[in-house]
Amino acid sequence: MARHDVIIVGAGHNGLITAAYLARAGLDVLVCERASTVGGSLVNKEICPGFTGASGAHDLALMAPHIIADLNLRAFGFDLITMPGRATLMRDGGYIGSYPSRRQTFLDIERYSHRDAERYIEYEHHLVRQKDLFRPFLTNPLPDLAMVGEHVDELPEAFTKTLKELGEGALLEALRFWFQSCKDFLDRYFETDALKAHMAGPSFVGAANGPFSPGTAYLLLHSKLGSHVHGLQGIVRGGMQKLGEALEQSVRAFGGEVVCEAEVSGVNLTKGTVVSVTLADGSVHEAKAVVSNLDLKRTFLTLFDWKSLSDPILAQVGHFRMQGSIAKMNIALDGLPEFPGLPDGCPLLAGKLHFTASLSEMERAFDCWKDGRVPECPPLDVTVPSLSDPSLCPPGKHIMSINIQYVPNHLIAGHWDAEKREVLAARVLNLLAEHSPNVKDLTLGWSLDVPPDLEDKFALTGGDIHHGDMSLDQLLFNRPLPGYTNHRTPFKNFYMCGASTHPGGGVMGMPGALAARSVLSDLGHAGP
Repeated sequence: MARHDVIIVGAGHNGLITAAYLARAGLDVLVCERASTVGGSLVNKEICPGFTGASGAHDLALMAPHIIADLNLRAFGFDLITMPGRATLMRDGGYIGSYPSRRQTFLDIERYSHRDAERYIEYEHHLVRQKDLFRPFLTNPLPDLAMVGEHVDELPEAFTKTLKELGEGALLEALRFWFQSCKDFLDRYFETDALKAHMAGPSFVGAANGPFSPGTAYLLLHSKLGSHVHGLQGIVRGGMQKLGEALEQSVRAFGGEVVCEAEVSGVNLTKGTVVSVTLADGSVHEAKAVVSNLDLKRTFLTLFDWKSLSDPILAQVGHFRMQGSIAKMNIALDGLPEFPGLPDGCPLLAGKLHFTASLSEMERAFDCWKDGRVPECPPLDVTVPSLSDPSLCPPGKHIMSINIQYVPNHLIAGHWDAEKREVLAARVLNLLAEHSPNVKDLTLGWSLDVPPDLEDKFALTGGDIHHGDMSLDQLLFNRPLPGYTNHRTPFKNFYMCGASTHPGGGVMGMPGALAARSVLSDLGHAGP
């Protein structure tokens, strides 16, 4: 029987980050991955011969720079091409842009409203204050809320210091922010509908809420938790798969072991303590600690004998909301699509493009999602990564990568058959054609994965890319379960490191890094 210090179940990016930090600390680490490649949904796919698209996320915005440095990812081929900004294209032919320079963004907004441009500076400062308030929860263990009433010193010192510096007025403002809808928060600052949609666009990718839903103002902050300037994104050279490959090499360089096609079929308990895992081939591997990179439901409902789970745990896991809301489309293009709404030579074409006229239009698409209907006018999150990385397709050709928001996992009428997929693809192409007249003529082929496809391919329950709704009742101390913080679980020596845990979804890597900290602490090692 093989023995290890730690076994990681799943080689998604968070699992690999946890493994790399643990191996860096000198632990004997084994990563078991059921698929033939690492990275989870961070894998490339061929759209047409010679055209490489993204199976999942097509950009990187949230990855903390210290993780990239700690794990020496650049030495293993990771190369981030910073995007020049992003633009929201409007149906009247105009656009609103965001740039690395606040001044340039101010001038772009001023073309529509001087008042909104002035308020944009205040808006950015407000989000920075919220980020400062949230940052201690990314760098310190979460306090046990059951103990805080008796032991206020359980709160991170950095958090209490920030609270004192904020003052009563700013604290009340912060509490208001956390409970507000995205719409109400943006209404406080801006009058231009298209600008509100522009600010909200990237924050709702994969969200299971509309901008009118209470508590969604937080999503504006979550999209900026990484340290990239103003929340702008970057393209990974060679595709997002290169990030997964770099993480795998980092694990191996620190002495860890990564084994693919090694599915963990069960986690074994002795008197409430996890002692080993069983692989699909029947082999058993013992470990001092086991860490699951799977989502909450798959972790507890597929890795354990349900008889070992108490009724309260089963109920909590069962009630944790996981609802896919995004479809992934890649288009192979015979040339560069034209966007007349952007000026000639506009650098934003190589950034992110959004196609949403207003928050009301986003909310109507959310209504389609709630009703289980194919969205008629879904918000689109688009990149043309081949502009920055020509290696993704033949010379003179291009790839367009699209996140289609508010696509339901379950349809009220039937299932996602070929006909309904064609309907969704046609609607997306029609929306694109409103802004790019030649995009249909350039289309050589396309691929489309709806939430059930994402579930089947990447073991995402419900096709939920965030491993659970990013709602106020499923964040911080409640993620994944009330009473179990800092990536620990009801079972001794068993941890979770995926996006079902704090601080949530996105390719940020913080769940993996924070999980490693808890494991190292419990095993008597210094944290990352």
